[in-house]
Formats: sequence, C-alpha cells, structure tokens
Amino acid sequence: PHRKIPLNQIAGRRGFARISELLRKESPTKLEDRILASVQWAGRAQVEPRREEAFILFAIALESLLLGRDIKTDLAYRLAFRCAHLGGGPALDDKKRVIDQVLSLYDLRSRIVHSGNFVVSDEELGLISEYAVSTLLIVIDHEPFRNMTEVKELETWFEAQLLAGGSSRT
Repeated sequence: PHRKIPLNQIAGRRGFARISELLRKESPTKLEDRILASVQWAGRAQVEPRREEAFILFAIALESLLLGRDIKTDLAYRLAFRCAHLGGGPALDDKKRVIDQVLSLYDLRSRIVHSGNFVVSDEELGLISEYAVSTLLIVIDHEPFRNMTEVKELETWFEAQLLAGGSSRT
C-alpha cells in the first residue's frame, strides 16, 4: 500500500460504519451493490503499484458509482457533470473546473484503454483518486444519499440537479 494505517484509525474514518453496515447485509439493494462495487474498485486502485493501472481502477470506481450499467451514451459528460453536482462546490466556476478536470481525466482513461498510452503523472493519479474517494464518501456519508437504497433515487437526484442547475447537494 501507499501508506500503512492502523485498523483502529481506519474504523474511525468517515463512511467506515456505513460500508460495514452494507457488507453485513444479506441482500443489498442495487444502489448498495453499486456503492460496494465502487469501494472494491477504489480499494484495488489504492494498493495497485502501477500508476496507469491504479488510474484505470479509480476511473472504474467513479464510473460504477455514478454511471451504473444502464448508461451507454455520453459517458464522459455524464460522469463530469455528476462529479460537479456532487462535489463541485456552490460556485459555477468551481463546477466548471470539476467538469474540465474530469473530462481531461476521462480522456486520459480512454487513451490508456484504447491506445495503450501508459503515461500517468502523479498529479493525474492523485486527482482521479481524489474524485473517486470524495464522491464515494459523499454518497456513503452525506444526506440525502446516506438513506437512499434504490438506484432510482440517485438517478432522480441527479436529474433534479441538472434541471435545477445543481446548486446544492440537498
């Protein structure tokens, strides 16, 4: 791993209790399955020593959380806008910066996957990691997401943000 943290410190981190709760469930909902899949991808990314592989795994974590299986078109834009709505801050300039960054990261992801480009900087890896982890923590530990159990609830929230201009997480 990049850094070693004692288990008692990890257990005290935001989101740990919710993830533990989801892992104990016998029959998680589809949204809970999406959250757990994203956590698994991010976990794999965190311990992957090769930067390009870690980058792809963090991208998969973001995609599996925010896009799901049913979205087939405009993936990069949907991902960028959803990241901006979740963690882009209240100002329009902040949201635009997130959209630009995520689109750039998604372009790099596509180059790695489709053309074999394996040049990933520490900054790019750090940025995709930050987006994957921060969006996971928002969905896991903040309202209104914390109490959502169905994918439709999350999709309806994103639709409402898009229609309303996405001014907040509530």
